[in-house]
Amino acid sequence: MEECLKRYLFLLSVAEGLNYIQNHSENKVPYTLNIFEWYDSDEPTTSLAMAEILKYKDGGAYPLLELFIQKFLVPIGFDSKWIENPVITAEKDRIDICVKDNKYAIIFENKVKGANYQPNQLARYIHKLNNCVGRHYDRDNIFIVFNAYTPCRGLCSKPRTVYMETAN
Repeated sequence: MEECLKRYLFLLSVAEGLNYIQNHSENKVPYTLNIFEWYDSDEPTTSLAMAEILKYKDGGAYPLLELFIQKFLVPIGFDSKWIENPVITAEKDRIDICVKDNKYAIIFENKVKGANYQPNQLARYIHKLNNCVGRHYDRDNIFIVFNAYTPCRGLCSKPRTVYMETAN
């Protein structure tokens, strides 16, 4: 009983923390909206559009990709010095979006339209990634980013996306 109470209190504290972050975030409407949800496209089209955004290049750098990496992946172990010559693909080998470089790989799993997860889906992607490119990425250098569908919670008239939840 005591262990159950401890777990309950822990989950309650996590929920309260997330609620605080959501209520005090600088990302308020319209910034919490996702433009991909405002047009009626399928997930492959959305993945292609997102990949094109990440491919934006200016003066030899990829400022949008680098900003994303700095904000979301550096805090979980990505070394920004690894960025050399990223190759960004969409809908190749059934991987929604993939960013590959010499020392890392980033797999974006696009579920913004609410598609179901398939059994062993991410494990298959990692296997393909390590066996199709002639290189083996260390497991600490493969980053998986979920673009997940969530309900709006009254902030907008359409559903919104939790912006780039990360998992490693």
